[in-house]
Amino acid sequence: MWLYDKYCSRVQHEDESLSNRKNPSLSPLYADLSFLPPALASISTANPLLDDSLMMAEKYLSCKNDVEIALYEDGEHGIGHFGLWAARK
Repeated sequence: MWLYDKYCSRVQHEDESLSNRKNPSLSPLYADLSFLPPALASISTANPLLDDSLMMAEKYLSCKNDVEIALYEDGEHGIGHFGLWAARK
């Protein structure tokens, strides 16, 4: 909920349901994730969102979806977003 507190807590909404931390539009952990396609969760151990990413993968599994978890030791947030160019540097 740290991200919610940082980015959503001061937002004024005409629709009060958007002020609720458990609103699926603000947090997919509270959404119905049933019937989604298979997913790949690329997660690094040095990512400050490690626990959130693992919770999301678990939520995906609990909704009977297929998810493959690729856990990378000491990788930072956004691992895999930089392509081959960054890997060559």
